[in-house]
Amino acid sequence: MRTRSAFTAVVFRALHSVLGVAVLAMTLTCLGAAPVAAQRPAAPVAAQQPLSMDRAIEQVGGELSNALRGERRLRLAVSDLLDLHGVTTVLGRYVAERLTTRLSTGASWYSVMERRRVGQVLDELNFGAYDLIQAANARRFGRMIGVDAIVVGTLSVFPERVDVDVRIVDIESSQILGAAQATMRRTSGMSSMLMAVRTDTAQLGERSGDLPRDAVGSRAADGIGDSTTPIETRIAERFRRSCDGGNMEGCANLGGMYADGLGVTQNETRAVELYQRACAGGNMAGCVDLGWAYANGRGVEQNDTRAVELYQRACAGGNMAGCLDLGWAYANGRGVEQNDTRAAELYQRACDGGDSWACANLGLMYATGRGVAQNDARAVELFRRACDGGDMQGCGYLGAAYADGRGVAQSETRAVELFRRACDGGDMEGCSNLGLMYATGRGVAQSETRAVELYRRACDGGHSEACDLLRRRASPGVRP
Repeated sequence: MRTRSAFTAVVFRALHSVLGVAVLAMTLTCLGAAPVAAQRPAAPVAAQQPLSMDRAIEQVGGELSNALRGERRLRLAVSDLLDLHGVTTVLGRYVAERLTTRLSTGASWYSVMERRRVGQVLDELNFGAYDLIQAANARRFGRMIGVDAIVVGTLSVFPERVDVDVRIVDIESSQILGAAQATMRRTSGMSSMLMAVRTDTAQLGERSGDLPRDAVGSRAADGIGDSTTPIETRIAERFRRSCDGGNMEGCANLGGMYADGLGVTQNETRAVELYQRACAGGNMAGCVDLGWAYANGRGVEQNDTRAVELYQRACAGGNMAGCLDLGWAYANGRGVEQNDTRAAELYQRACDGGDSWACANLGLMYATGRGVAQNDARAVELFRRACDGGDMQGCGYLGAAYADGRGVAQSETRAVELFRRACDGGDMEGCSNLGLMYATGRGVAQSETRAVELYRRACDGGHSEACDLLRRRASPGVRP
């Protein structure tokens, strides 16, 4: 199974840099500055690297904790995180457990309800985590359990990453008191936990009748639901038996479990050993995982040259993630001489092989004329392909094209729709750009309040340009 490479893309840091010149000009005018000409970046800019699960949970927990400073002392309950279909996976439960622990030890200005009690109350109400999306249900649950706010969220799953979006919601007013976002590198072990859908009602009240029939059946068939042993532990043991039996995919998957500490004690050195075994045995996903470890110095001494060798092997073996990561290495000159033309060729191969991120990266190459002849229409085609494939950054880039009429007939309404889709899918760039549209009244009714909300969400999610816009709005003498 595919792990998330740390190398994501040649990307724009913001709408403002290339595609959204018109939006930027209008915004700067509103801020009291003269419009500026478009500046094309001279070098690729890497998107924020996906984090390990531990670091992602630490980041989300820290942001939520900071968001509650100054609030009255609150009592919180953490709900399972849902996927975008409203289903709770084992990973969604596991992340919620870890987040509960992080929040419980994080600060003194709030308290966190024990998860077992959360499950008991949900079961008594015959609620699942999905039911808490409705304000009336959340209010009923909160009053019964005795909490002031609920931590809810989603896991947005992509081939190479999992985006975590979490919000703290006041049960009485439904106001969002805080929000946080992080992107986790998707490992083999994580993929297995995403496929294992919970059916045990005793812990958190999910009703198996609400779950996809194929998911329930698959768990019953392999015995996952028949034990009180944590399911992640049983998954890890199943991979161990598979690896010991000579199945290289099982070795790669077990390596992913060790890398993230899922069902086993986290051990990055052991993860590397398993990736090496899988790669040597012909499992190309194991080669990509091993390349990522070398590129980031996780469990092994950092070595870009060795990472490139492994990506080359994986790509030659038909693994599109390997082609994507190799393309990034060429675009950025990491472990290999910088070569935009070669980067574009590799992105093209990965895109043709179904990798949505590669399509977005290739679109940016066409938009900026790096490694290929500049072609806005071709860029739009690729952004649309990426967006349709579930890549939220691709949706954001497509929105920027519509906002500025680059490669497509200008449509501010369509731009807003795409920015909103990107933002809702966890892309902080999309949130910032949507804020720009609200701030300037383009494609949507002007609303400074809504603009600030979106800037704050993007800023809390690590988007520096949105933080700058918030600071400017707070500066004396600057008109919103």
